[in-house]
Amino acid sequence: MPGSQDFEILRRKKTPCNCGHCDICVERKKASPSEKELADGILYMLSLKSRTLKEITDTLAFPAKDIAGMVRFLLKEGKITYTDGLLSIK
Repeated sequence: MPGSQDFEILRRKKTPCNCGHCDICVERKKASPSEKELADGILYMLSLKSRTLKEITDTLAFPAKDIAGMVRFLLKEGKITYTDGLLSIK
């Protein structure tokens, strides 16, 4: 049986579980947006017309920080461009 010292170590552990199998990880995965869905949403919007980052974050139902991160990734990969404040498909 674990002693009180073992429980103290567990209580102070600050890193979140990332096993991918427990209830917490499964729920977190369900709640987090799929990277593919996010990239597809951004690329679809930009296929219609060039847009600002604000237009994209105001339209897509994803957290703004996730959208900004994906935009950075798509820029780095050369899939989109940023000119005069507008994002567009390359």
